[in-house]
Amino acid sequence: MNAKSSFGNWNFIAFLIITFYTMGAGFVESLVNYPLWHIVGPSEVWTAYHIALGPKIIAVLAIPALLLQLITNVLLLFFRPVILPKWTAWITLIILLVALVSTAIIQLPIQATLDSGYTRELVDYLIDTDLYLRIWMTVLRAVIIVYMLLLVVRRGTQTTYAIA
Repeated sequence: MNAKSSFGNWNFIAFLIITFYTMGAGFVESLVNYPLWHIVGPSEVWTAYHIALGPKIIAVLAIPALLLQLITNVLLLFFRPVILPKWTAWITLIILLVALVSTAIIQLPIQATLDSGYTRELVDYLIDTDLYLRIWMTVLRAVIIVYMLLLVVRRGTQTTYAIA
């Protein structure tokens, strides 16, 4: 195994770990935290709560989700296990970019507006756009990544090893 394919294997492992970590964290944020905002929101603590929450989400979710997934996915275009077709890296990257663009042009402006005060309609709009433009994109991307993993695992089980 040469250095390029070894790096490709390690990059794929990092890609898997980062992707599934951020998928789980993102689902908690989207499917648990956002709906609970309707309980917190109508109170006097909303603005302080929402402003305090933002930096924590950025540190725990946004940076791994946006930066590390992007880096490892781009690297997959050049460094990946030999069994993986290049199109799988492209498709997962395109799907990730859809979610990133959605975050930048839809969800972040909503979040910024919510820093000024709670409105049920805005939280509902955030939940709806998050579901269709981020959650479903994440699920679709995960299906392709599981396919990629199956290709790698299947290839590994077909390889014979010499025992010294």
